[in-house]
Parts: sequence; structure tokens; C-alpha cells
Amino acid sequence: MKKSIVEVIHPTSLKNCRAGHPWITLDEHSAEFNKNSDLLEIVPLNDIYIHDPTHPKIKARHWGKSEIPFDMDIEFRLSEAILKRSEINDRENIFLCFGEVDSLPGMYVLKLGDVILIQYQAYFWSKHLGLLIYYSIKQSCCFFNTPNCFNYLSVFILFNQLHCHLNHRYFSRNATDLKLVNASSPMARIPRIKFN
Repeated sequence: MKKSIVEVIHPTSLKNCRAGHPWITLDEHSAEFNKNSDLLEIVPLNDIYIHDPTHPKIKARHWGKSEIPFDMDIEFRLSEAILKRSEINDRENIFLCFGEVDSLPGMYVLKLGDVILIQYQAYFWSKHLGLLIYYSIKQSCCFFNTPNCFNYLSVFILFNQLHCHLNHRYFSRNATDLKLVNASSPMARIPRIKFN
């Protein structure tokens, strides 16, 4: 994963981020961020942000510094989010993670009975769909006491960004053909992904 160092950000972004805002929005400085970077080390904030060069407004989302590898950090953050909700066992429908609230910026995972809905608003996450699917199901199996849920859970993916590229294909260890869908399109079909 490529990381760039950013020395200067807009004074308003600097002020807002120091006050706790999780995003750096489009301005003359953020428009110049390295388009090939996945992560940005923002020097004035001494922090790490995930980069989303294709989003029309939000160019970086707060990730924070971490001492563990990125994929392990995703699993840790997702398991922490699900653990917070594991005591809610009287409902079929529950958010397993809710974006910035759970330190997974732009990522929403909703369990609807035996369906997992993964919705993301940052193109950044499209590169990590396999991990997100695997960890979402693995962690929900652990915390909601369904040991063999890989056999019956289905997964829906929504990409909720207006300017997205349709029909990208992704594959994971457990999923068959997985397509990226523009949720804003009235013609969008959301594929069901069956696990073996």
C-alpha cells in the first residue's frame, strides 16, 4: 500500500481536523495530493488518513496511526465495532459498523438476518472488499454465535458514490464473481454472493 507524506494542508482543514473533524475536503491543497497514494501521512496533524482521490468532495478520511499491519488493523477495528454490539441479540437487523464512529471511515456493514450488506462511500474500500467480506462474516459468526455462517450468509455490496466506475470485478477467498454496483443508479442490480 502506497503512502505519501503531505507537508501542507489548507488552514481551514487543519483547524477543523484538530477540532476533531474526520475529513479533509476538496480545496487547492487537497487537489494536489498524490493521486496514486492509498494512505496520506499529514505532517501538520501528525496523523494518517486514507486517500480517496476519486471522491468529488472528500479527499481524505481520518484513519489514525497504527502499529499493526493495515489488514490486521481492519480486522481489529471491525471486531471492536461488532463486539460493541454483540450484546444486542434481540434484533435481526443491526449495524455491525458505522463508518467514522467505529474508526472505519466511509464503511458501513449491516447484518439483515442472514444477509450482510456492505456499503462504502470511499472508493478506497473497493481495493479491500475481499478482506471486508471475510472479516465481516468471520466476526459476526464469532460474536453472534453462528459457527457455520459461511455456509448460509449472503453478501450485498453497495458503492454509494455518484461518480463511480461500474462493473469492476473483485474476487475473494470465499466469494464467487463480485461486482461493484452504483447504488444511486435506478437500474442497479445488487448481486447476491453465495459462499461455498
